[in-house]
Amino acid sequence: MNDPVTYAKAARVQMMRESFKKQLESAKSKEQAADMYLQNMSRIADDDPAKKELEAAYNDVYSQFKKTEAYKNFQIQKKKQRKKKQRRMEIKIIQR
Repeated sequence: MNDPVTYAKAARVQMMRESFKKQLESAKSKEQAADMYLQNMSRIADDDPAKKELEAAYNDVYSQFKKTEAYKNFQIQKKKQRKKKQRRMEIKIIQR
């Protein structure tokens, strides 16, 4: 790429993409991951010269993240938490 403006734009998009990817890796639930996605998307200004590229990058990273085992395990973890909570409630009822 010989155009410094285009190169700078591509470098910024790549940096933002990697930053978002790292954010998602720290997510603890599907809801938190979705919030991270929405926050990043909402930070893109309407007049940003790289708006389309950033949106495409965030969509791609989020789409790829939703295919990971970590994302799939969020639902399993939530089910386990619900079962634990239900057991605790059952124990409290029995103790009364």
